Amino acid sequence: MKQKFYINGLIVKELMRKKNINSSQMARLLDMTRTNVGNILEREMIKEDLALKILSKLGYTMNDVEVMFVKGEFDKEKKESLSDNYLYDFVEEIKSLTKTIEDLTKTNYQQTQTINALVMAQLGKYSPVLMNPSFILFDN
Repeated sequence: MKQKFYINGLIVKELMRKKNINSSQMARLLDMTRTNVGNILEREMIKEDLALKILSKLGYTMNDVEVMFVKGEFDKEKKESLSDNYLYDFVEEIKSLTKTIEDLTKTNYQQTQTINALVMAQLGKYSPVLMNPSFILFDN
């Protein structure tokens, strides 16, 4: 079954800024009008095929975006605008849960397995998400 995901227009704007691409250039890349590109960039959720097309035109993959989130590259300059984004919240929760799991791993393997199950149940509320499931599995 294909993983479903969304990407936020704010993320696309940030990726465009990183590549020094303006909306007119993006419109040419996507073979759209500048108005249509502007409308897309205002969306809270750009779904699957369009998101992949946009990312590929910018030279990114979904994995690249995941890595940028984990590294915190998006929250440096745009923290306030991204704080409403469920994906930002998702990454913040992952960071917190990862630290909890790391702390527990030091003490008890069985306890860690229980926490892994709780983490997966908690993160279920974010489904479908941009993240690849392998990103959130904690392997011992």
